[in-house]
Amino acid sequence: MNSKRRNFNKMNSSTKRILYYEAPHKLYVGNLAKTVRPEQLRGLFSRFGNVVTARVLHDYKQGKSRVYAFLSFQSEAERDAAMSLNGTEFCGRTLIVKEGVGRTEP
Repeated sequence: MNSKRRNFNKMNSSTKRILYYEAPHKLYVGNLAKTVRPEQLRGLFSRFGNVVTARVLHDYKQGKSRVYAFLSFQSEAERDAAMSLNGTEFCGRTLIVKEGVGRTEP
């Protein structure tokens, strides 16, 4: 068998989507350092309430590296309290914290 031969079934298969449960009370956290882990954000924001999910995303489009995150809280009050971290320093960067907007399907 040729080791250089590719598995065409695997190449042509559709990508798998990973589904995350997210509470409806989301926050967008921007201007993060490249080394930030979800556990670190969960630790920072957990003083305001129960963080249901924490996802860190890396965007390498347009020649820039952007790192941002979405956090979900159990209640609206917890989310609103966590928004007080907007403009604070974390890992050498100034955080941008905004209310998360739900994704719109095309």
